[in-house]
Amino acid sequence: MNWNVTCYCISCMSLLKVENEDIKAKLYKSQNFYYTFRCPCCNIENEIISNIIPSSIKIISLKNLKSHLKGLKLYERFKI
Repeated sequence: MNWNVTCYCISCMSLLKVENEDIKAKLYKSQNFYYTFRCPCCNIENEIISNIIPSSIKIISLKNLKSHLKGLKLYERFKI
């Protein structure tokens, strides 16, 4: 799926075209998920509003997070 959205970086204010492969799922306080992208100009991670991300991209991001957690032996606590 090809998807993109235009966002500003919160740090350097660069206008960026964020694409599906730029979206990363993150875990907050061991229970809640949020989504980010990294600015290529200043290398700062920016949070992106989850309701503008298609479900298929969220699922891919969560699967990538799960494989990362599996490597850390924490994945058993999460149902993704």
